[in-house]
Amino acid sequence: MSRPHLQVASHLSYTEITRQYETCCNDQIKTYWQMIRLLSQQDPCLSVKEVADRVQFSTDWVRKLVNRYNRLGPIGLTGKRLSQHQPRS
Repeated sequence: MSRPHLQVASHLSYTEITRQYETCCNDQIKTYWQMIRLLSQQDPCLSVKEVADRVQFSTDWVRKLVNRYNRLGPIGLTGKRLSQHQPRS
């Protein structure tokens, strides 16, 4: 029995996700953005397995990363908290 298509939360638009993917300098995080981008596109609508095959991750890992993105937004992919970027007083 196949699972339903995995929905990606609308924290960012497809254009913003694409920008994050294209400008990311970290190869691992860039792959995470690629995965979110592929699952966010409407045409063609790719399955989790198709995305996992393209990024060479297991389907379980794709699901975990998407669930983390859905819960936490972009921070869920990068692991960077806002406080890491603010100067200390």
